[in-house]
Amino acid sequence: MSDETFADLFQDKPASRKNLQPGNRVEATVVGMSGENIFLDDGGKSEGILGAAELRNEAGELTVAVGDRVNVFFLASRNGEMVFTTRLGSGQASSRELEEAFHSGIPVEGKVTGEVKGGFSVTVAGQRGFCPYSQMDTRKIDNAADYVGKKFDFIVMDINLQGEYNGLDALRIIQKMPGYKDLPIIASTAYVQPDARDSFIAAGFTDFISKPLLRDKLMEVLRHIFS
Repeated sequence: MSDETFADLFQDKPASRKNLQPGNRVEATVVGMSGENIFLDDGGKSEGILGAAELRNEAGELTVAVGDRVNVFFLASRNGEMVFTTRLGSGQASSRELEEAFHSGIPVEGKVTGEVKGGFSVTVAGQRGFCPYSQMDTRKIDNAADYVGKKFDFIVMDINLQGEYNGLDALRIIQKMPGYKDLPIIASTAYVQPDARDSFIAAGFTDFISKPLLRDKLMEVLRHIFS
């Protein structure tokens, strides 16, 4: 990655055109449409491209017109074209694109396919994922069946975050995203210090659970959060 920090990717001010990195948010103007492509002007010398499927409603109708402004994420540069997305998963996403979503924090559309131990199974671009109960909603989940079969936007996480960022970086990014400021986020690690819980809460997490993650401990924390 460049000198731009992972947290900078989701700052309120859109990124400048010359410094675009995968995951940067850009406000662009719709300048044309052709087939399944929407062409965007992001202020650069060449047009950007966005899949039309991402901006269709349930009836299959486009929700934008030429001249409209849209907020998109820069995904990649391919054959001289700047490729943008509002989120991944609404169309066919490659493994490389999903990896970019993981590293850059781009929202990913997934469909909840069923309830499993500890949460829900989720399908994203043909790949199976998992979302714990605690991250599916800000409210207590009374009936899991209400979520099965529905689509939601997810942030791709990893149980072992590697590289130049960690769980604290992810926490700060998520809390800066519109609508996620008050989302309960529980820290969990096997590397426990005596003051671990106080340290994590001071950093901004809602609560803390040490590993191994046992059901009784999780339920105790959830009751505390939603009481």
